[in-house]
Amino acid sequence: MNSNENKEMLWELLRDNNAFRGLTNTQYNNVITIFNTTLNQTTTANKPLMELNKEFISSMLEQLNSIKMNTLSDNVKNNIVDPKVLTHQEIQKQKRSEFENNLEKRQGEFTKYMKIHVPDAIDFGDNIKEEPISNVDSLIHEKMKERSYDVFDKQEEKTNNETDISNGIKEIEVVDNKLLIKEIEVVDSEPLIKETNSSHEDSNEKMKYNQIEENAIVQNLIKRIEVLEETQQEMKAHMSEIQEKMLENINANQEKKMQDIEQNIENTIENIHNNTEE
Repeated sequence: MNSNENKEMLWELLRDNNAFRGLTNTQYNNVITIFNTTLNQTTTANKPLMELNKEFISSMLEQLNSIKMNTLSDNVKNNIVDPKVLTHQEIQKQKRSEFENNLEKRQGEFTKYMKIHVPDAIDFGDNIKEEPISNVDSLIHEKMKERSYDVFDKQEEKTNNETDISNGIKEIEVVDNKLLIKEIEVVDSEPLIKETNSSHEDSNEKMKYNQIEENAIVQNLIKRIEVLEETQQEMKAHMSEIQEKMLENINANQEKKMQDIEQNIENTIENIHNNTEE
């Protein structure tokens, strides 16, 4: 078992079946130590040489597989991939990179779309300043004079009595004064009150409409934010699923390769012993 010829044969079997592929220089040096240690441990068993060689090969393959799987797990966690170990890993990484870039692009477009320009608030207040009438007395006096002249002309046609005309003017002036005051009250007060009330009602209606419109904008923004959060959660879950599938595929492929190597080595050993016996 420890003869140089047997050692050389076992080493070449492992090497020819790519059992050492993907190992770093440090790991390769450690494998030499593991090779000798495993060989010494296997030699202690009292079995035929062919059985000992099979046990040695199986033990070495398990240890090499453990080293490679640990290295592979570390590389996947650190996003470090050796193209010599798994050539398809580069393809997976490239697809994942493209997916992340597309994801960032879509998120940027969605964020840009979400930024809605809100127009400046409209001032529905009444900015019209109504200046009070400062010369009310003079206007009343002028109006009274005009009314007096009109009444005087009418009464002059009916009578030529100057006394009656004078008395009639006085009475008419008194009557006109009352009528004129009433007219001023109606013209100057009621229309202004109605106009002010109408203006306030229009202002209140506009403010209600503006509030409804603002509430609709806020509700729309809230819905869009919820959609964005749901989309981000779905993308994160999709990324996690992709990573899990990648690890599963890597483990399955690695295990299949090791099984093929082990089967090839066993077949080679069996053929060698068969040739030796013949």
